[in-house]
Amino acid sequence: MKTVFIFLLVSLSLMADITDRVKELESTVNELQNRLADIQNDENDIEDDISQKELSSIKFNGYINSHYTKYSGSENSNEKDGFRLHRFSFIPHQQVNERLRWLGEIEFEDAPFIQRHNLESISKVHNTSGKLFVERIYIQYDINSQVKFRIGRDFAHSTIYSDNHYPSFVLNQLRPLLEREIFPQITDGIELLGSTYINNTTLDYILYYGNGNTHDAHEDINKQDLYGVRVRFSLPFTKLTRLSFAYANGYTSDAKIPSNYKKDAFAIGLEEKVGNMALTAQYARGHITEVQSYTREGFYLRLAYTIGNFTPWVFYEEYDDSSIDDIDTIKQGSVGLAYSFTQKFKVKLEHYRTNDNKDLKTITSFALYF
Repeated sequence: MKTVFIFLLVSLSLMADITDRVKELESTVNELQNRLADIQNDENDIEDDISQKELSSIKFNGYINSHYTKYSGSENSNEKDGFRLHRFSFIPHQQVNERLRWLGEIEFEDAPFIQRHNLESISKVHNTSGKLFVERIYIQYDINSQVKFRIGRDFAHSTIYSDNHYPSFVLNQLRPLLEREIFPQITDGIELLGSTYINNTTLDYILYYGNGNTHDAHEDINKQDLYGVRVRFSLPFTKLTRLSFAYANGYTSDAKIPSNYKKDAFAIGLEEKVGNMALTAQYARGHITEVQSYTREGFYLRLAYTIGNFTPWVFYEEYDDSSIDDIDTIKQGSVGLAYSFTQKFKVKLEHYRTNDNKDLKTITSFALYF
C-alpha cells in the first residue's frame, strides 16, 4: 500500500511538472505567433495581399485619401485653406499561374476633369491641374523566391517611403522633403529581385535598369538610362529591425539645372520596432555633375508609439540643396496623431512647421486602402 501511495505521489508530481512545461511551451508559442503577426502586419505590402488571391482571376485593390489643410506663416500668404481630394487609385492585379503575375496602379490625383467636347471652354471654368497617371504597370515571372524578373514601370526602390507610401499605411500625410529630389520616383525598364533567409536574417534585393527621371512611355528622352540597386536586411535583434541600402546612377533631368546631367545617389535607412515604439530613419545624398558639381542631401527621423488604436508621432527632417538653389537648409518638424479604425483605414491630425515659422500648416486627413 505504501508503495502504491509513493507511486501516486510521484505520478502526480510528474504530471504537475509536465503541465507546467506544457503551459510554458504554449506561452512561448503564443509569443512567437504574436511576434510573427506583428512583423507581417508591419510589412503592409500589397504583394502579400495579392499572393493570397485565387489564380487566373483579376482582382482590384486601391486607396482613397482626402484632407483639409489650414495654412499660416509668411510663406503661405497666398495659400487658401481648404479640402483636397488628393488621391483615388486603382490597383488591378492577376496571378496568372504559380509563376506569372502582373500588377498595375492607376492614380487619379486631385480629381482630374476630363471631357471629350469643348475642352477649351471647360478649362476656363474647372481646375484641370489634376492628373490621371499610370504609376506602376509590370509583369513578373518567378523562377523561385530567390530569383524573380519584372518588366514594365515600377518604383525606383530607393528609400523607405518610396516602397511603402500608401496613405493608409504610413503616418505622414506629406512626403519627406528628400523624396523625389535625390532619387527618381519611378522608372520604365527591367528588374531582378528576390529574397533569401540566412542565419535568422532575411535578405531581399532589387536590381533595376531603365529610363531616367524624366522618362516617356514611348522612349527614353535622356542621354543615358538609369540603373540602381536596393538591398534590405531584416535582422533578428528586436521585434522588427530592418536596415536598407540603395544606390542609383544615370542621367536625368531637373528644372533647376538647364541641361541633362549625370547623377549618382546613395541612401541608408533604418526601421526599428521595440514593443509599441517604432523608429524610422533615412539619410540620402545625391551628387550631380554638369558644368559644375552640385550636392543634394537630407535626412529624417520619426518616432511613434502605439497605444491601442492611437499612434502619436514626432518627425524631424532637414533637406539641403543650397549648392543649386543658394538657399538655407530647410529644417522642418511635425507632430501627429493617427487613429486606426482598421489596419487599412486611418484618420490623422498633423501639424508641420519650419524652424523659422515661415511655413506652418495643419492637416486633417483620412486614408482608406481597399
